[in-house]
Amino acid sequence: MYITTYTGKKLSLIDPQPEDICTEDIAHHLSQICRYNGACNKFYSVAQHSVLVYYQVPMLQALFHDAGEAYYGDFSSPFKQVLEHFCGQAFRGVLEYIDKAIFEKYNIPWPICPEVKKADGLVFSREFQNLMPPGETVKERSPVDLGPLVVWPSHLAKDIFQEKCRSLHV
Repeated sequence: MYITTYTGKKLSLIDPQPEDICTEDIAHHLSQICRYNGACNKFYSVAQHSVLVYYQVPMLQALFHDAGEAYYGDFSSPFKQVLEHFCGQAFRGVLEYIDKAIFEKYNIPWPICPEVKKADGLVFSREFQNLMPPGETVKERSPVDLGPLVVWPSHLAKDIFQEKCRSLHV
């Protein structure tokens, strides 16, 4: 079982090979995937989210913390919880298998460090405040007023993601 990527590579979801993982595919795919399962008030890409987390913690792990979504998509947190309920930890194991293959290719430490998780939560709160319907609240993380969020078009999110990759020599 494999998926065909933007660059025409075929990435096995059972046995992902390093040569089939590339930053161009990751940047392109993430720039085309909408956060919040598309429930936000405008298209907002996983690529932009990843760059904003990188701005909080300027390290490769922050930029690539959601890179696996380039190959398996962005599942909403409630849906992940339902899958875990019915499938147990096996579901998370499948996702982590692909995540770890990407991290291994780029020599990124695993697991994701607490600083990146904290930055991800802050960015999440800002996104949620700016992009989700009024009255919705974040139950797991307290929203913090981080100001307005300027949403980038997907091509800009892709370009900025790729530029950050180049600046980090990946």
